Amino acid sequence: MSPSTHRVQLLRAPPPGPAVGPATLALARTLQLSRTEAGLLLGAAPCVLPRGLAPDAAAGLLRALQAAGAEARVLEAPASAGRCSDHAALEDDGSCEGCGARTCALCTLVRGARRCAACERRRSRARHFKALRVAVLLGVLCVAAGWAFSVQRGRDARTAWVRPLRVAVVLVGEDTRGSRALADSAPELEDWFARELRRYRPEGLERPVQLQVFGPVVAGTPLPWPAEDGGWLARLRYARALDAALAPVNAAVGLTPRGYDARLYAVVEPGGAGSFAEGIGAAGGELGLVRVRVDGADATLALTALAHELLHCLGATDKYDAGGHARLPEGLAEPERALPQRRAEVMVGEVPLAAGSGRLPESLEEVSVGPVTAREVHWSDVAP
Repeated sequence: MSPSTHRVQLLRAPPPGPAVGPATLALARTLQLSRTEAGLLLGAAPCVLPRGLAPDAAAGLLRALQAAGAEARVLEAPASAGRCSDHAALEDDGSCEGCGARTCALCTLVRGARRCAACERRRSRARHFKALRVAVLLGVLCVAAGWAFSVQRGRDARTAWVRPLRVAVVLVGEDTRGSRALADSAPELEDWFARELRRYRPEGLERPVQLQVFGPVVAGTPLPWPAEDGGWLARLRYARALDAALAPVNAAVGLTPRGYDARLYAVVEPGGAGSFAEGIGAAGGELGLVRVRVDGADATLALTALAHELLHCLGATDKYDAGGHARLPEGLAEPERALPQRRAEVMVGEVPLAAGSGRLPESLEEVSVGPVTAREVHWSDVAP
């Protein structure tokens, strides 16, 4: 019979006590393992130890185990030609579930599954990467939540209406007749806000909005305009580009952004045929950008665009459809009145004449804050 056909079968682990140490040491030496690995095998009883031994080695190990109080016996069994890829002294008992490498009973005990050390390291790296990814995502979510909370708190403070809002209006462009007309019309826009607030809050602030006009100033580079239908990443890149472009403009006019509740930048284009205005702004933000052309002294469209963007900063939303016409009924200044309307809802910008059609207002007297917008900016809780 081959000398390597004897195995020790461990029937019961030794009870806790000082004799366990010598038994563990004997097992570690015989099977060429660490004491920790030998301890795992002792604790796995009942089991057959995964190495064939010479008769004298098997007998010596049996005596050491029995002296520690363990129950064991020596079995005769055919020797295995395979060896574990991680524990060269131990015989294999199967293949790694990940890569097919040879594994032993100790591999299964250590890792909780039939896996080799290389696969276990890969799994560990994958777990660490997943944990890192989750941590990064949680960090991003925390930053986003903090930013959203800050924006909401700022908007709530601005729409408490216990003090006038300080709003900077920066005229960007050449010093033209149009830019001067727009600057001279700022008090008219302040009067409009006061009038509209009194419709909803008769006892409200006398001057809810105070405008301070800066410029005109020529931007070193044209201010960027957002691409249509951009995703959140495109919007983030645009916001960074706009901040970078506005920094020298602020410096040129001596504007400190933190000193104002909102900032409106009006890019005044050279005069041409007729007036023109369009703008961008985020609901609840602190910044609005409009592009205007003022024909003569009439700045109605430009003032309407500035009011529209400022109300965006205060939480108001657009109320026009894809064609630029009023959505019914929230886009009506007087929803209880049938079409045609007498005034334009400021978050639409045109006087509705029929469903899907309208005309531009001729003065701020034809522009109003509708009930839905009034609720959004906390001027009222219910429609008047």
